[in-house]
Amino acid sequence: MSLWRRRGWIEALPADDELDALRREGYTVVEDVERDVRLASGPNGVFLIELRLDATTADVARKATEVQRELRCPVTPVLCSGGRTFLENGVLVVARGALVDAIRRASRKRPLAPAQLASFGHSLRV
Repeated sequence: MSLWRRRGWIEALPADDELDALRREGYTVVEDVERDVRLASGPNGVFLIELRLDATTADVARKATEVQRELRCPVTPVLCSGGRTFLENGVLVVARGALVDAIRRASRKRPLAPAQLASFGHSLRV
């Protein structure tokens, strides 16, 4: 099932295939409806993935800090935007089509068990 909700006022990113690829590699991917982001937990940690083109690195960092406090584990903020991949103020800015590779290369952090992610207190969709 696709987690990507397309909205008419925001250009859609081709993220469905990348999120599905993460699932095939063993990541648990859910949508945090309240924050309108995706959370992925796998062998190298938990990632907050922002797909909106109008988001800023400050927005993504703030959301990741909130989730990190609630989950009590490190959360890597990821913003899917633009044409190149780089790190800006602790946020991994990822080029279109490079999400899976960027997450694979991210430093190892403590993963979160799928059951823990599923019990996260916000409205989540798997």
